[in-house]
Amino acid sequence: MNVRTGVLAIALIGMITMGACANDAAPAGQDEAIPAEQSSAELAEQSEAASMDPQAAQASQPESAEEFTYLLSGGAQVDYEPLASPAEALEFADVIVTGTITDVIPDGSDRVQIEIAVDDVLYGSQPDGGVLYVTHGFEGWVAGTGGTTKVTVKDLAESGIGLDVVAVAEDVTEVAAGTESPAGHRVFTVAIDGFWLEGSGDHHMSGVYVQADDLSGERWGQVTTIEQFTGAIRDEVAASSSSPTP
Repeated sequence: MNVRTGVLAIALIGMITMGACANDAAPAGQDEAIPAEQSSAELAEQSEAASMDPQAAQASQPESAEEFTYLLSGGAQVDYEPLASPAEALEFADVIVTGTITDVIPDGSDRVQIEIAVDDVLYGSQPDGGVLYVTHGFEGWVAGTGGTTKVTVKDLAESGIGLDVVAVAEDVTEVAAGTESPAGHRVFTVAIDGFWLEGSGDHHMSGVYVQADDLSGERWGQVTTIEQFTGAIRDEVAASSSSPTP
């Protein structure tokens, strides 16, 4: 891990609490007041039995990824260092995979781990057991014009399990030593604009704090879907593999 990616790993672990500010938009009807902070036991109870095998998850795929990304972001905005090109994605990542979300797991009171059953490894090595665990900030609420609204891990699971995903991921197991990864699996974080999701009815990919348009630029080309994003990554991997060693 180089200095740049090391700094990004630490920054991304604390991004929600350090960099988020409320967005004014919220779905109509969500005006329930936020309760006191939920305990780890309560979060675990909400997530119990949510995990699905990959085939079942794909069969129950949500129509859109937008609800999941909205609930996970809390309606917040963050400052981040963008991936300016596919080459920078490779510099950031220890692994880049495509797959399906099969579970959302509590990880303390303000984080979750997103369990991804890996379909294909675009870069790096296959994660343990073919499963990638992504640690992500989660405040348990969304902000809107009517105040704040409670969001549970169960809400995340119901809106997220089955979504297609591509993840530009960095191994932060040592940095995130306090996490509760099941069965001792390694823990990863993702680049803000390197974590894209799609549902069965989506015609474009959605990010947690970003939109596909944020990747526009000549070094990415026209990338608005997971298929196009993975194509750009595959092309970069092929180009880097064929380049002569200095």
